[in-house]
Amino acid sequence: YGFDAFLKYHIFSGLQVSGDIAYTFAQNKTFDEPLAQVAPLLAHIGLKWEKFKYWINFRTRISAKQNRYSPSFNETETPGYTIFDFRAGVKPLKNLSIGVAVMNITDKAYYNHLNFSYKNSDENAGKIFEPGRSFSTYVKYKF
Repeated sequence: YGFDAFLKYHIFSGLQVSGDIAYTFAQNKTFDEPLAQVAPLLAHIGLKWEKFKYWINFRTRISAKQNRYSPSFNETETPGYTIFDFRAGVKPLKNLSIGVAVMNITDKAYYNHLNFSYKNSDENAGKIFEPGRSFSTYVKYKF
């Protein structure tokens, strides 16, 4: 079983806050242990400002540690993390958008519970770290 919820609230014209949360609880009845490959509690909180042709979006991703893991599947506990992202853009023409983003602003080293490699003798072999701070730009045109 599990749940997920989403909320968006317009504070005033042009400014909105949003959030979502998701959780899954799954038990392997055969082995009487947590089911393998189940994500931990995950939440996002965002703040978006939009005025005329411009917008700015600040978002945080919060993942709880996963302490319900499957020893039979060689899973281990995964620490929680909090990541901050920033995006901004402009729409100079009706069908044209241009934007920039900074993802993982604090350059936090983290890995998701569901991303792994098979373990060998190296203690970090099972961990696949997500990208550090990254920058991107885009140009989008709707035909």
